[in-house]
Amino acid sequence: MAANEALGESEHLKSLIISTAQELWEDKVAVYVSRDVVCR
Repeated sequence: MAANEALGESEHLKSLIISTAQELWEDKVAVYVSRDVVCR
């Protein structure tokens, strides 16, 4: 029972990290794109 809870918690943590990383990545891409537009 406790093993299942631990697994669920680590899966939740993993998905949280992945979604945070995706948001940061999209922000970084947006910054580069807007910087390219400004440089032109």
